[in-house]
Amino acid sequence: MLDKKAVSPVVGFVLILAIISLFMALLQAQFLPAWEKRDEAKSSSRLLSEVSRIPEILTQSSSTVLKLDLGVRYTKYPLLVSPPSTAGYVRFIPENVTVNATVAGTTISYDKSYKTDAILVHPFYVYLSDRTYLYEYGAVFENGSNYYRPVPVVNQIAFYKNTICIPIVNSTEREVAGTTIPLNFFLVSKSTGIPLENVNITMETKNVNYWNRTLRAIYGASNVSVRGNEVTVHVGSITLYTPSWVVSSQKVSSNVTRTVSRIIPLNGVVYVSAGSVAPVSVVVVDQFGNPYPGVLVNVTVEYGATNASVSPASLETNIQGEATFYVHGLNAGNATLNFTAGKANASVEVRVLATLVPTPVPTVSSIGLKGNLTLWSYSSTTFSYTGSLNATAKVLDVNGNPVSGVPVTITLTVLYYKGGGGGTTLSASSTVYTNTSTTDSSGVVKLRDVSVNVSLLTPPPSYKYAYTELSASCSGVTTSYTNDTSIASTVGTVSAITTYPYTIYYP
Repeated sequence: MLDKKAVSPVVGFVLILAIISLFMALLQAQFLPAWEKRDEAKSSSRLLSEVSRIPEILTQSSSTVLKLDLGVRYTKYPLLVSPPSTAGYVRFIPENVTVNATVAGTTISYDKSYKTDAILVHPFYVYLSDRTYLYEYGAVFENGSNYYRPVPVVNQIAFYKNTICIPIVNSTEREVAGTTIPLNFFLVSKSTGIPLENVNITMETKNVNYWNRTLRAIYGASNVSVRGNEVTVHVGSITLYTPSWVVSSQKVSSNVTRTVSRIIPLNGVVYVSAGSVAPVSVVVVDQFGNPYPGVLVNVTVEYGATNASVSPASLETNIQGEATFYVHGLNAGNATLNFTAGKANASVEVRVLATLVPTPVPTVSSIGLKGNLTLWSYSSTTFSYTGSLNATAKVLDVNGNPVSGVPVTITLTVLYYKGGGGGTTLSASSTVYTNTSTTDSSGVVKLRDVSVNVSLLTPPPSYKYAYTELSASCSGVTTSYTNDTSIASTVGTVSAITTYPYTIYYP
């Protein structure tokens, strides 16, 4: 009897241990993977959000650092064995982009070849299926073992009807591994845009179907073609932006060399009568094809110095990379201007005509106006957008002929309304930008990629919506267009624009 009593506690204790062991095994095999899979899902969602910031960064005008957290730090549970923290890698994949076009308004060819990098982010998970995230040409994609999709919250930022912005990204590394990887984005060359015509852009891509479908929707099926892993798009007229960046997991030196690559004349043959003056403009671009401000351009009369002179002899390029000189007609005949900047040079032909009898300035009858405003970003601190403005005004007389040599004032204004639309009460207005220039021989005044700061008024005055208006006036004649999209939400100073860059067209 005593032996049975001694055995019973031992058997009971063994049974209890067996039950506990069975319970712990069940937790380890069934519940722990589900719990730790949730940790991986949170990490995956966070990482996707971080990668999705890359397009936004590449539309900014300043260098920045993006930290990618590829590691999963599993929750530790007593008596259970959790996997060690995981890591991942970032790989930079070379891709080629070629541009063949003509500088707008000229017969000058614009041919560029770029090498850029797609950015592949590959985290490693124990329980979730394998997946990667890819940045390419302003879009972000998620790829799994049996699925592929563009990230829906990140619209591609590269291709629009009248504007193409392809960030050129070059890495100092091919692959970086770790749990937390900082990507240092250094802006080497800010782009103010080059107006082009008859444009063909071919880009190598890892997502042929997406870009084929997307570009067809924007430019039409007949303007897009596919060959292997390359997609080519044809556009009649656009402004091309190619901001150039260096990216590295290490701190990038700010002494990245930017060099003058080319001088592009913005005039064809310059015609001027003897005793008159005509403008001649050039734009200086760097090795990335972007306008280069602050570069000294020298000009001389290479041939025909008795027929024409030019002034000033040297000039620094403005923020659009342009320099405008003036040709003075001396005697009827031909001359050639030679422009130099760094190791680049270009020539422009001048034809001096016999002195013409002055004719009365025609009466201005109408102004044709077109333009666009691209909003690049919004600051919730200053309630303002950064943007760039393009505008073209053409002045005509009563017979429909262009009027040259008359001043035209182009103004960008913000109109504030108390109610929901242009049909309600105007609360206030504020001038964003104004410029007065003289029409050229074609009766045209152009503004190209002028940097503007579009600030929203803070109440008072109270308002619900804000609309931008572009106007041009000359000799008492005014033409204006107001866009139909508010740039402020119903609470006033909060941005109503959610994706960048966002372009407003007039009309």
